[in-house]
Amino acid sequence: RQICWALGRSRHVVAVSQALADRLAGLGVDAARTTVLYNGVDPARFHPVPRDEARRALGFGADDRVVLYVGNVQASKGCGDLMQAFALLRQRVPGVKLVYVGAGPLARSLAEQAATLGAADDVRFPGRLLHEQIVQWFGAADVFCLPSHAEGVPNVVLEAMACGTPVVASRVGGIPEVLPEFAGLMVPAKDPPALAEALFTALHAAWDRPRITGHAAGFDWDTNVARLRALIEDAAERSERP
Repeated sequence: RQICWALGRSRHVVAVSQALADRLAGLGVDAARTTVLYNGVDPARFHPVPRDEARRALGFGADDRVVLYVGNVQASKGCGDLMQAFALLRQRVPGVKLVYVGAGPLARSLAEQAATLGAADDVRFPGRLLHEQIVQWFGAADVFCLPSHAEGVPNVVLEAMACGTPVVASRVGGIPEVLPEFAGLMVPAKDPPALAEALFTALHAAWDRPRITGHAAGFDWDTNVARLRALIEDAAERSERP
């Protein structure tokens, strides 16, 4: 009720995706007052790095295939689904590795599952890292995976693409709006077999990494800031009118 009260009295409403804007329309928000303004990514922080150097620095072999997750290690992010998919994937892809960058309540359980699979050496948990460190992981990865059960437009997908890394993600929220076919694959949420199949396909595809980076460049902070400032200034001017 409080959200609807605020929405009804706002000069402008900013949605981070068209999917969210559609939900707002369902709540009765006038579409004329709603602006879709996607999240941005800072190219000074997230950018391609030499892949071979990144892999050597992080201890990966030349033949390793690396699947990377970055975020809170919790059930709603699909981290358990990813481990189940990995169990299927490693039966088909020799040398596949899984990395969970981040921390959360599921980390210990996932480590135990990896040990049960006999894959303790193939699943790594570096914990929370600085942006400068995460860039190196993006650079080393063959594919980034975000199997969330629900999302808006996650910055981490934009950050992965800014680094030239292809993405496998759940088809939820605003992800379909920002992830084109040349940059990755999408699967239904909560479907480990489909996720495993998509990861297999992604690991064997020939991705145009410069094209992926170029696509991510369209989500820049400067443009977003300018558009948001214009909306705020317009709202302020309207409130001052008699």
